Amino acid sequence: MIQLAYVSSSVGLFSSADLASILSVSREKNRRLGITGMLVYKEGNVLQILEGERTAVVALFTTICKDRRHDGVIKLYQRQIAERDFEWSLGSQDLSAQELGMMEGFSEFFDPDFDMRRINASAAARLLDLFKAGVR
Repeated sequence: MIQLAYVSSSVGLFSSADLASILSVSREKNRRLGITGMLVYKEGNVLQILEGERTAVVALFTTICKDRRHDGVIKLYQRQIAERDFEWSLGSQDLSAQELGMMEGFSEFFDPDFDMRRINASAAARLLDLFKAGVR
C-alpha cells in the first residue's frame, strides 16, 4: 500500500457547489477503487493525499494529472505505508485562517499568488496532522 501527496492549482476558482459535486463523485470513485485520503482546497490551491494499493493510486494520480481542472500538479511524495491514515474515501475540511496560522511556513499556501513549488513533504505532513485532528 502507498500514500501519495500532491499540490496543484485549479484552473478556475471552485464554488461551494462545484466542490460538493467534485467530492460526491470522487468519494464514490474512491470507494470503488479502495482509495482513501483527504482533499484541502482554498483560493484555487489544492493539496490532496491519496492512499491505497499502488496500482490504483498511481492510476488515479495519472488521471488527476490529465484533468483539465488542475494546473501545475506537483507530486510531493509517494511512500510505502503499513496502514492507512484515513478511514474515509475522501475527507474534506475547511481549515480556518487561525488554524493555518498555527503552522509556521504553511499558511501562505492558501494565498492565490503562492508558488506551489515551495511546498515540501514535511509541510504536507504537518497539514495532514492538523486535518486528521479536525475531521470527526
